Amino acid sequence: MAKKRRRIRRRKKRQERAKIQAAIDLLANSQRLSEEEKQKFAQSVHEISKVPPKTKAIIKRINHLIGKTGKETAKAIGDKIIDIIIDQVKRKFWPHG
Repeated sequence: MAKKRRRIRRRKKRQERAKIQAAIDLLANSQRLSEEEKQKFAQSVHEISKVPPKTKAIIKRINHLIGKTGKETAKAIGDKIIDIIIDQVKRKFWPHG
């Protein structure tokens, strides 16, 4: 049973990393942001799934950077980030589920 839970946790972590990478890749295609801004965004997306005390500042930074992209890109990135956050919250409430 413990092996199965570990396998499930590893699979969920891989899925989360894939969602994070998808959000980063979507923003990377934007011509409106500098390379430094793209790196800040990537770091922020990684942080938002790990560091709850910094969440407000991170969200503000992400929103600022996403605001520089087009409407459709911003929506797609937002959807990925929401998926990441929902997965994190689920894990907090149901760590073995």
